[in-house]
Amino acid sequence: MVLADHAPGDSMEPAFEGLRKAIESMDIDVCGHTISVTVSIGMCKNIPDSLHEGLKSADDHLYTAKRQGRNRLVSDTCRLD
Repeated sequence: MVLADHAPGDSMEPAFEGLRKAIESMDIDVCGHTISVTVSIGMCKNIPDSLHEGLKSADDHLYTAKRQGRNRLVSDTCRLD
């Protein structure tokens, strides 16, 4: 979980999308076997009145990303894959 309430408006989506792509491009050696991993990210850009509401929104977006096929970023304003 990352809380970045002082980050400039649109700076977080490109940062998290870059992280997603970097993870996707990695090859990881585990006991002599190469594996690849991906990450789904749920992001709440429009911060609501409470932390609980913000976490629920991000969590809902995470599960949307997983339902849509994983390895993607879903936020209040975008769906990137």
